[in-house]
Amino acid sequence: NKDKFKEPPSIMRIEKGNDVGSHIIYGAILDPKSLQEMMPDYKEKGAPLESETTSEDIYYLTKNKSLKFPFIPPGMDNHGCYIISLNKFTRWMKPLIEEKGIDIMPGFAGAEPIIENNVLKGIRIGDKGIDKDGNKRPQFEAGVDIIAKLTIIADGSRGNLTKELNTARTARTIS
Repeated sequence: NKDKFKEPPSIMRIEKGNDVGSHIIYGAILDPKSLQEMMPDYKEKGAPLESETTSEDIYYLTKNKSLKFPFIPPGMDNHGCYIISLNKFTRWMKPLIEEKGIDIMPGFAGAEPIIENNVLKGIRIGDKGIDKDGNKRPQFEAGVDIIAKLTIIADGSRGNLTKELNTARTARTIS
């Protein structure tokens, strides 16, 4: 929707997938403490919580048997936490986040960070409409630069933007 771009949004989140959560396929253990602080009525709002953890055990597995640990190490006790689908959870969060005035833009992958004078100024969105050989298709759209006062990169430890920023930081440290 082009009307969304008449005024720059105060907060924008780009999403590589065509839908929020489409690139998140894993489950997780959710400690609800932070969620309770931000949204005390998260259960009433339908948070997709699969089940509450009531017990846990840790086993050392060998080829022919398993050995149960005699205790649960600190940080691995998940009582009161929930097993969730991250895909379902992020989809559930989308309208709640948009209600707060945050623009979520699915279908836009960050192609490279924009760095000026050793400062991250924003990101460049990747081109769209390119075939597997790198040729422009009829529906080609050039990527754009998104410049911001604050840019947070959250594409994971193996994400292309994170890798590039780590490479740039290492290069500055060496020189």
